[in-house]
Amino acid sequence: MEIITFTLQKSGEKKNDNQDSFKIDGKNKILAISDGVSRSSFSNIWSKKIVEEFIKNPFQTKTIDKIFLEKWLNPVKIHLDEEISKLDINPMILDVAKENGSSATFLGAQIIKVKKQRKISLWAVGDTNIFHIRQNKIHDSFPIKNLDGFTSRTFAINSFLDKNNIDFHYDEWSIKSGDVLILATDAFSHWFLDSYLKGQRPWKKIIKKNGSMNEFIKKLRDAKKIENDDVTFIMIKY
Repeated sequence: MEIITFTLQKSGEKKNDNQDSFKIDGKNKILAISDGVSRSSFSNIWSKKIVEEFIKNPFQTKTIDKIFLEKWLNPVKIHLDEEISKLDINPMILDVAKENGSSATFLGAQIIKVKKQRKISLWAVGDTNIFHIRQNKIHDSFPIKNLDGFTSRTFAINSFLDKNNIDFHYDEWSIKSGDVLILATDAFSHWFLDSYLKGQRPWKKIIKKNGSMNEFIKKLRDAKKIENDDVTFIMIKY
């Protein structure tokens, strides 16, 4: 198994402004990726804390209801508040930001072996997506299947835990030798699927341009082929 990761902030912003987060536990085959919602506050911290928690404490159930999610998010919210308290921010601005709350999309995955068969369990909220490539085609995608699923507003996990009236999506795939999995935040996912529907094989561009992805993404942005948004992906080759 080979893993390629990439993240790049919006054009004109600094690395610390990147609101995407990802984390991988290679030993236990646990992966998580999250996209902080720009219109919320401290979404970069929130997305980071969510993926860190999933790596430590991945879901063990297919159904994620409001009660389960609130309990699971409690330590995440504590870590968020701890990080915010360390920031040097005007107290009045800080109060307004806290009232706004933090939001982030999420995609978590765990790969296991069942009777010599690899399976991947998937949980998702929002438009962070995974693509399953098999025999040079998109075999499946989750949770979004078509371009209409990418909109300007999306479901997200909120730091106001009692307001998380959201639907978690679950899926499970079998993985074979030669398969490629790509987890990505929304801008890259939209470009990826759009390119595929136009007859291209975008995963080949990732492999070919792995060492120069920054320039590749910048060229896509300059050509208006991808939104100027944070770009993050995890690529797994079997």
